[in-house]
Amino acid sequence: MTPEKLQQIITKGETLQTEFKSSREEIRRMYLAIRAFYYDESTLLNTKLSDIDIQAFDNFLNLAYGYPKDETRTTAERSRLLNNLKAMHGEALTVAGLLFFGERPQNHLPTARMDFARFAGSTAGEMILDHKTLNGQLSQQLFGMEDLLRLHLSNKGNIRAFEPETRYEMPLEMLREVLVNALVHRDYSLSAPIRLLMFDDRLEVHSPGCLPNSVTVENIRAGIHVERNPIILSLMAKLGLMTRLGTGILRILRLASEAKLPQPDLVETETEFVVTMYRSPQ
Repeated sequence: MTPEKLQQIITKGETLQTEFKSSREEIRRMYLAIRAFYYDESTLLNTKLSDIDIQAFDNFLNLAYGYPKDETRTTAERSRLLNNLKAMHGEALTVAGLLFFGERPQNHLPTARMDFARFAGSTAGEMILDHKTLNGQLSQQLFGMEDLLRLHLSNKGNIRAFEPETRYEMPLEMLREVLVNALVHRDYSLSAPIRLLMFDDRLEVHSPGCLPNSVTVENIRAGIHVERNPIILSLMAKLGLMTRLGTGILRILRLASEAKLPQPDLVETETEFVVTMYRSPQ
């Protein structure tokens, strides 16, 4: 082979490397964009049945299907049930299975968490009054964040039918809907947590990942949706925490209107989807 021919091959190889510079991550995103597969059904290396929180799984079976909590359930039966739910594929856990039933999900997916920060004033540059990181299964993150928000939201007591009733400045139903939507629809392949930023005048929920293919801010206001994580969505629906009708955003807007709050802002950026809910004037 002549030096000229060798140089041509080298040059061609460098050109191909430049043209196909896409990393494995970019190629995976291309598959996601055309819905060749869903990230939440992909399996995680070095995970196995022993990574499952058995009590959490039995509680799910009881709540979703009415199965009795059976401590004698065999390993083979648990594996079969998890595979049927697509929480496992063979001997390994799927992303959905780990996030729903894993004993320590963040050991394998460290950014699959929720971060909370409470700022003084109306900008992120002000003093931070509180900061928390919530790990654990998705349901633990959801209920933990609800409890945290209750501590920071102002409330007043009303008397109805001779019983005291606590009314928060934001409807708790609206907050849960926003949190569930973020947990279900975020892009778990991105190394970023869900962020909740609370200011004196608003609460921002930053969900990693832009909207799924073909979805826009305009059409989600009309109830259009595409399932990014269908297994996670299915498991949430089985617990009664959401529906599969794509009405979450519509419900958030309706609840804000009923509470006489400004309509929440919905903004998509290159890296995240942000829902901003406005607090009641003090």
